[in-house]
Amino acid sequence: MWNHVQTNLEESKAQEIAKVQNSLQEMQNKFEETNALLIKERENVKKVVEEAPPVIKETQVIVEDTQKIETLTAEVESLKVRKFSHTRPNLLLGEPYFKDASLSI
Repeated sequence: MWNHVQTNLEESKAQEIAKVQNSLQEMQNKFEETNALLIKERENVKKVVEEAPPVIKETQVIVEDTQKIETLTAEVESLKVRKFSHTRPNLLLGEPYFKDASLSI
């Protein structure tokens, strides 16, 4: 009887070992498939990155040259005065623009 029990235990042990080996083989196959997919994906991403156009980022420029701004502002004001003096020359000389002095600016 002891031989029969030992034989059954050995058969059960062999079946369990076979199940574990099958599970291990399935896991190794899934690992290899996943690894192959990751390698393909990595190659595809690398190809896309190499073929992608460069990104051009716009940046805001802060003007710090206040002297240049002041010079240009003065020039604009000067041009406004010139334009105004050409269209209404009598005003700059202190003469009324309108014939009626009470309506002058």
